[in-house]
Amino acid sequence: TPIIAGGGDGQCAGAGSGIVTPGSVMVNVGTATGVQAFLTEPTFDPAQTLNCAAHVVTGAWEMEGHTQASGSVLRWFRDEFGDAEQILAHQTNQDAFDLLVDRASEAPPGSQNLIFLPTFVGTTAPVVDPTASGALIGLKLSHRRSHVIRAILEGISLEIRWMLDAIASTGVPVAEIRLAGGGSKNPAWNQMHADIFNRPVRTVQNQDAALVGGAMCAALALGIYPNFQQAADAFVSVGPVIEPHPERALNYEQIFHRYVDLFTLLSDHGAFTP
Repeated sequence: TPIIAGGGDGQCAGAGSGIVTPGSVMVNVGTATGVQAFLTEPTFDPAQTLNCAAHVVTGAWEMEGHTQASGSVLRWFRDEFGDAEQILAHQTNQDAFDLLVDRASEAPPGSQNLIFLPTFVGTTAPVVDPTASGALIGLKLSHRRSHVIRAILEGISLEIRWMLDAIASTGVPVAEIRLAGGGSKNPAWNQMHADIFNRPVRTVQNQDAALVGGAMCAALALGIYPNFQQAADAFVSVGPVIEPHPERALNYEQIFHRYVDLFTLLSDHGAFTP
């Protein structure tokens, strides 16, 4: 049995998402979220929060940043406040997470001015604040459970948007975004990602992108494919392009700046410090 060197899980996930050409970016939404851009040469972040590392693609590099909590925040809400969805999921053989997204879809974009910070366990990029914690800002008596759930989904996407903008600010092109991981399974949330990123997105059909990338490394080492591009063409299947809705994207543009301002205000004034 041949023994073949692969790579880190993030680098393999990038390859397994087809992130093997300039301008392509992976957003791997799992327990946390990894955002990774393909580079032909090393590019460094002046703020020193985004990593630059060797890619599994021969001679290539990648820039990446990570949220510290994404799907884990939604799981926390499901476990602590999602009894209704868990009971219904058990009765109907549906996924409780999909039921939460269905409930969130009952609320309008922007969640009636609710801003949710999903930074439950600190941040490492695009700003560093290990003391950061979560926050729900803007609650009124008119808010319902659907508003809170939607605000959580939006907050996770807003934090990812901040990472994408930070990558783009270094001069790295962000032309094609591919969604991977468990957080890319729901069509309604995928549309929310596109609207909040204000960029088109596509999903990879096999969300376990790191496993696909590891198999691609093996296929190249065995000489089955001459390069990663041909391996990606064979291994990686993507869904149709999901375009941002212009009106919602414009609304989310304002919400995004409020998100950044609120996080910065709380962080700079020590509101997260125990």
